Amino acid sequence: MQLRGRVEDVPAPKAAPRRVEDVPAPKAAQRRVEDVPAPKAPPPPRRVEDVPVPKAPPLRTRVEDVPVPQAPPRRPSEALSKPANGDAKARPKLSHALTREAETLLRKLNGAARDIVEAIDSELPRDLEKRFTAGEGDVYTHHLLEHRGSRLPRIVERRYKAERVVRGRVDAYMRLFERLLDTFAETPQGDQLVDASLASESGKLYLLLAQASGRISPQ
Repeated sequence: MQLRGRVEDVPAPKAAPRRVEDVPAPKAAQRRVEDVPAPKAPPPPRRVEDVPVPKAPPLRTRVEDVPVPQAPPRRPSEALSKPANGDAKARPKLSHALTREAETLLRKLNGAARDIVEAIDSELPRDLEKRFTAGEGDVYTHHLLEHRGSRLPRIVERRYKAERVVRGRVDAYMRLFERLLDTFAETPQGDQLVDASLASESGKLYLLLAQASGRISPQ
């Protein structure tokens, strides 16, 4: 008997089913347990005392921001005993009664200097009057010496005889200062007190007025 089948007509044999253990495991599953990195433990909580306190930046205070303390007004007796030229001299101690009398006369001298400025200028500068009423009693004495010192002798010499107001206020200042000198001269420290009085700004103004008015001769 003759076979008539073609090769391609012969059915191919089916592959036998594969067992589970024969199937290769995927590569990811082949990693060993010891190869897997252990998760990192969270850091322990920080204690309050372990937290560093930030340092505050240093304060940068400018010199111009620092307020300058103002000196309290000088007592009249201190102003009298301070030399006008700034030379330091020992100030003799005064008794309580003498100190009070000297301060009373010095307040009157400060007021007399104010009267002289008003008589010469016909008015009082606002800035000086504000300082005077605030307690700076010798501001007018200082003004006459510093701002009119070079011209004041000529002004007084010219207007002293011609103007009764100027003459009366200059005379009042000189009488007050001479009374102060007489008061000091009667004390045991009389020479020192008189010298200190003449060296003060009030004494300098007295000498200037006395020479310009002819009360004493120029030295």
